[in-house]
Amino acid sequence: MDTALRIILPLYFLVYFGVAFVVKTLLVARRTGTNPLVLPKDDSAYGLIGRYFKITLIALFVYVLLYSFLPGIHTYF
Repeated sequence: MDTALRIILPLYFLVYFGVAFVVKTLLVARRTGTNPLVLPKDDSAYGLIGRYFKITLIALFVYVLLYSFLPGIHTYF
């Protein structure tokens, strides 16, 4: 089961976020003609939330990759 999870988890992660973000973003961009991924890069609340969201997604992706390729490190998390 552990080996199957190490293979399926990264694939599921890529498919889920591909559908949830990339496909939905492209659909909205085609329908409206504008870029839906526009967040300010200043210190406003929207910029801060956008920055935290990016950091969270990157950390989650790194965690999934570490779990898949280095399963011994999973005990430290």
